[in-house]
Amino acid sequence: MGARALSWSFDQTLRLWDLESGASRALEGHSGWVIGAVVLADDTRALSWSGDGALRLWDLESGASRALEGHSDGVNGAEVLANGTRALSWSEDGTLRLWDLELGASRGFEGHSRRVSGAEVLANGTRVLSWSEDGALRLWDLESGTSRALEGHNHWVNGAMILADGVRALSWSQDGTLRLWDLESGASRALDGHSGPVVGTEVLADGVRALVLVSRRHAAPVGAGERGRPGTQRA
Repeated sequence: MGARALSWSFDQTLRLWDLESGASRALEGHSGWVIGAVVLADDTRALSWSGDGALRLWDLESGASRALEGHSDGVNGAEVLANGTRALSWSEDGTLRLWDLELGASRGFEGHSRRVSGAEVLANGTRVLSWSEDGALRLWDLESGTSRALEGHNHWVNGAMILADGVRALSWSQDGTLRLWDLESGASRALDGHSGPVVGTEVLADGVRALVLVSRRHAAPVGAGERGRPGTQRA
């Protein structure tokens, strides 16, 4: 966006800023807290998501937007797929949705039994890894809509990441453990050692070590909240 920036707020608006002059223009349309947004690759549009249960596709020049409605509760995050014409969202309602950004049509993916906290599209663009407060991760085929549960944690999953090799994933949980997953077989190995909930992990550049953030207080996972409260995002 060059000398411009896009921000979003609990005041239910986004703002487009000119970083040189400091001037801004409000983008209004959501009726709940704006939880996240991402600027599309064409640099003229943005996708936002909110606790009001909708996503909105914005024209950054005119300020006009179109609502993408389908979730029945707050949207926790979204990711635009590599082709720029589709987006994946995940929600407090326990589902993911795959959107055609041109048509506004979507298809739901049901399998989790509680809020979906996050998701990541695999490099091939045809599969997605999601994680939830139901304690499971799920590996989805975006074409068929089918999924396979990856079970091993005994409390909600706070986060996950796909490793650089594309065939393994690392997850971390309120149960105090990390798990290293083989995405093809579904097998996992527990990484034990913490005495409190694991709330974040960063894999080091060598790909074989990880830095872990742990909380000694049994608090809700980062980004957790009821409808209209901030949620996990991957933008």
